[in-house]
Amino acid sequence: MKEISFEEKIKKIESIVEILENGEEPIEKMLSNYNQGIKLINECRDYINAAELKFIDISKQNNLD
Repeated sequence: MKEISFEEKIKKIESIVEILENGEEPIEKMLSNYNQGIKLINECRDYINAAELKFIDISKQNNLD
């Protein structure tokens, strides 16, 4: 399975939230969606943390800190 972009992950999380808020899916499907949403949130958090570290490193390299 190919890696999806950060933006695509955000859109998928939004879609999952809508499905969960709707509450019309069977509980097993809702749990599956919830787990997928948590996984995507963690991946996005990791991406943002890595980006922040890159910005800090670039700033230090250019004496902008």
